[in-house]
Amino acid sequence: MTAERRILQFGTNSIPYSLTYSARRHLRITVFPDRRVAVDAPKDRSLDDVERAVRKRSRWIARQRMRFEKYHPLPSPRRYVSGETHRYLGKQYRLRVRRGVPESVKLQGGFLWVVASDGSDTNRARRIVESWYDEHALDIFERRLKACHDRVKHQGIPLPCVSTRKMKTRWGSCRKNGSIVLNPLLIRLPIPCIDYLILHELCHLRVHNHGPSFYRLMDKCLPDWRERRERLNLTAVQS
Repeated sequence: MTAERRILQFGTNSIPYSLTYSARRHLRITVFPDRRVAVDAPKDRSLDDVERAVRKRSRWIARQRMRFEKYHPLPSPRRYVSGETHRYLGKQYRLRVRRGVPESVKLQGGFLWVVASDGSDTNRARRIVESWYDEHALDIFERRLKACHDRVKHQGIPLPCVSTRKMKTRWGSCRKNGSIVLNPLLIRLPIPCIDYLILHELCHLRVHNHGPSFYRLMDKCLPDWRERRERLNLTAVQS
């Protein structure tokens, strides 16, 4: 799917963004940690309608880009070679890759030990590590969901099912059937950040938008959610 390049004029600043049409119901605007802006629009929305919607959110877009700017420069992409840093539940571990069988991953003594059938194959090491992350993510998310649900059950929110799915632009979402989907990459972040994302989605089961009633519910269930969100943004760009 080809993205169209557009420009948002905000005061004296010109903010480039990519526009993609797809079979979605609502327009979505995403500001990435590298300050890129992406707009995903329903196929039936006219360009004029899309541009009006983007201009309406221009102040929020500019504010998000400014907030991410303080996190720059962003870390280089991981190469999955011995010596580089990886995170698990917010803690840093040095990667050590060695050749052997059976293939495995283990945390020990501040290191993330990876045994691969071909120790020089960085793509193989990446797949092994990502698979290990995925395996641990669901177990931890299920445990944290039960702990977080204690904060919202008095609001009449039932305990939902949770599943994982890799998403390029989102940490989580809730479905119409009342279940929650979380990005397995959350496993790299500290527990307070994971809990914030889970509480966010739990509150969406009661309020399906980001209006004032949603944030009032967040204030009741997790009074320090703003601090946790800021910590998440800072940690996420470093992970």
